[in-house]
Amino acid sequence: MSIIIAGNVQKPDAVQSTLAALMRAGFATDQTTTFFINPPELHVGSSRGGEETRSRASQNPAGGSALPAALGNAVDRNNAEMPAARNALRRREPSRKTGLMIAIAAAASRDEAAAVRILRAHGAVDIERAEGTIAAGEWTDFNPLTPPKLVVV
Repeated sequence: MSIIIAGNVQKPDAVQSTLAALMRAGFATDQTTTFFINPPELHVGSSRGGEETRSRASQNPAGGSALPAALGNAVDRNNAEMPAARNALRRREPSRKTGLMIAIAAAASRDEAAAVRILRAHGAVDIERAEGTIAAGEWTDFNPLTPPKLVVV
């Protein structure tokens, strides 16, 4: 497990510039990931809670992005797990905003600070700090129903 810094990017065009800035800062491609956070009531039907992963490796090498596909995948998931999502909503626990997330595995505290700085500079909101594993460009143990621990300025 490592420290993961993640932020919600509200504008799809900001994803590419944020990823480029992270790469320039020395973050390895396989230690970053992008994915779409579905609305809380749709966090069902998969081990990742219905989130759609789009790592850097899935991007078009010609400079385009697979992100439009992620945006279009607003899920029709297994309704058997829907009550858990509704219960989380009723408890009014902090939840993540629907949208694109960028997550970075930070090896050291200076990496954490750099990741936060880069995310903020590129307009990310609700930047959070978590523990987990990003392997081969995927946050393997991400759970969208776990309340985020937001980074305070």
